Parts: sequence; C-alpha cells; structure tokens
Amino acid sequence: MKKIFNFSVATLILVSSLSSCAERIKGNVSESNTFSTIESNTPDSLPSGKAENQYLIKRRGLAYLQKETAFSEKFNLKILKKIPNVLIDVVEMESSDDVKALKDSGLVEYIEPNYIRQMVVRGSGSSEISASSSKDIGVSKVNSLYKGSPYITVAVVSTGVDTSHPALKNKLLKGFSTFSSEDSENDINGIGTHQAGVIAAEDSENSVFGISPNCKVMPIKAYNDRGEVKDSDLIQGSVWALEHGANIVTFTADGASNSQVFQDLFKYAFTKKVPIIIGSGDLGTDQPSFPASSGGAIVVSSISSGSSASSFSNKSKYISVSAPGENIKSLSTMKKLIQTSKTATLSGTAISAAYAAGEMALIRSKYTDLDLAGMKKHLEQNVDAVSAQYSDSTGYGVISPVKAVSVKIIKK
Repeated sequence: MKKIFNFSVATLILVSSLSSCAERIKGNVSESNTFSTIESNTPDSLPSGKAENQYLIKRRGLAYLQKETAFSEKFNLKILKKIPNVLIDVVEMESSDDVKALKDSGLVEYIEPNYIRQMVVRGSGSSEISASSSKDIGVSKVNSLYKGSPYITVAVVSTGVDTSHPALKNKLLKGFSTFSSEDSENDINGIGTHQAGVIAAEDSENSVFGISPNCKVMPIKAYNDRGEVKDSDLIQGSVWALEHGANIVTFTADGASNSQVFQDLFKYAFTKKVPIIIGSGDLGTDQPSFPASSGGAIVVSSISSGSSASSFSNKSKYISVSAPGENIKSLSTMKKLIQTSKTATLSGTAISAAYAAGEMALIRSKYTDLDLAGMKKHLEQNVDAVSAQYSDSTGYGVISPVKAVSVKIIKK
C-alpha cells in the first residue's frame, strides 16, 4: 500500500480516510482527544458511508403537535439529538419496516441516512515550506492596508482549535463541540488550528500571518481525528455557530450522496445573512461531491503557487473562486506530545476555503451595506484571472484580498 503521509516529530496532520475506504495500519482512534499514528490511502471513490441505524428526519408541522413519546413509540425510534432551528431530529431506527412506515406516514418531509463524510488534508511531502502562495495573493500587503474588524467572526467547523496557541491569543471566541456537552472545542489533531491561523494568526516568530488578523475565530469541533464527520454533527455545529453570532461559516467535506439537510442549513444561513464557504473537495474528481455540489454555498478550489489548479482539487460548476491550498504554512496544535513545532505545512481545499473565509471577513468588515448576494459578487469580481473565462477548476479566478479591500463603493 502506497503511503501518502507519515507522522514524524516535526509534523502532525494526516491524509485522513474513512475506515471503509482505506486499511488502517496502526492505532484505534476514537472521537475523544486521543492520538494514534495512521497511515492511509485517499479513497478510490467518494465516501459513501452511513452511521449505522441513524437517520435525519424533518417532521411536518402537525407532527410536532404529537407528544414525543407517542411519536417515538409509534415508529420504534429513539431521538438521539434535536436541531430545532432547522427542525431536524437525529434518530435511531433499527428496522427497515419502521423506516418505510415513517416515510409513508405523511408525518415527515423527508427521512435520510446520517451520512459520514470526509475532510482530506495532506501533510507536506518535502522539507521545503512554500510561503509563496500567501505572497501571491498579497496577505502581507493587505495586512498593511486593512486587518478587518474585531466584531466580525468566522466559525471554523472542523477538528476544533488549540485555544492555548499564543498566535491566537485574544482572537478566539467561545466555541462548541458536537460530541458531548462535556467535550471541549479544543483541537484534536491540528487541522482546525491550521485553518484558524490562515484566517487570523499574527506570529512574527514563525512568519505566519492570517488574512484577517483583527477578526475573531469561533472554533466548532464536529470532525473526529480521522477527518470524518456525520451530517448530523456538520449541521448541528454550523447551526450552533449561526445561533451564536458567526458572520461567516466555513467547513469542507467529501461525500457521494446529497442530502436535503444541506439545503435547510443554507436556507437558515440565508435568513441570518451569513455566507457559508466550502472547499470543493480533495479527491481530484469531476464527479459531484457533496455538500460542495449541493448549491447554496460559496465553493472554493485549491491552486498551487503558480496559480494553476491543484491536482487533488475537485472540479465543479459550483466553484466561485480559487485560493492557495498547497504546502501552506500555518499554525498547529501544541497539545500532542509528538508535536514540537507551533506550525505545520498542509495542503487541501479546506485551507483554500479558510483563505476565502478570511477575505470574506475583510469584505464584511469594510463593506457593511452589502447583502449576502453582494458579498458573494464582491468576492468573485475582485480576483486575479486564471483564464479568460469561468473555469470549473478555478471558478472566476484567484482571490485577491488587496483588490477586495481597495474598491470604493459609491452609495446612490
């Protein structure tokens, strides 16, 4: 089996893979803050796993008038979690006959499997660290022009964020973990901390600077340490962020199956006037990957330092813009004994989405009169063109934060 990436003392993050798609060589990793060394392949196809016997249901209006116990007993289901703002229940049902009976009852708008999706992030395969990508889009220059507002918050729905990292001091708001009320939003393996660094870090010692360092980051832990996430956790974490004041939400996951719950999430975000920014996915495919292909979100692909599309970045007609996503140096969690560095060098569209989310934070900070459509248009129009026309690899072009904050909008 070809090894994509191995852990060492100096590096932390992995190419994560669903256990159904790749052989696990070492370790038995749980959803807690434990750590094991894993060697894995990227999946041969889009992940299509499901949480066993778990479903997401959206009841029709009159069904909510029924007593919970009567509803549960009638269909032999157990309610595991409720996400009230989008009217979704996470339930456990063991019998396919009961599932069919609920579908046929007319009491639910839909019942769907609780799919498991995957965020793939690659560690650097070489000792050479590329900082040229952030230079190419002008992070240093935009920092000298405009750093954003401390009243604008980006929710990073990922593996959590290392709340003790000195480069994020005074930049983090109270977060949330979908695993349990006793769990912490603190980072499991460093991916979320890396994304937070791309958005808001100020670390002159290690030459790591975020694109919008005056803005805040809200850490939401929804993924386990293999990069896997259930739809229920992705929705719950995002909804919690929307309920608690997030102005931008970003997450990235690959999955073969679409789900109606994403449309409900995007509609709820629309009512809150909050853009959701998603990486296009990391399996190098032009097959539809969800939630990026669900419609309703701003989708970001990855480019290399030469502004060409990254080979791992999914193609899609839904891509708005592209952003750096290869060999990006940013922060890493310091809470693992194996980790001795405050930084890591990673590749993935989750990182590209973090760059775009950081630029959107600048846009939202400076151009307060823009509505949701206006913010998206502003992001897409102020780019560096990669090709003469729209491309399903790089969208309308590569983000340009300097251009984005230099536009003068004349009020009519």
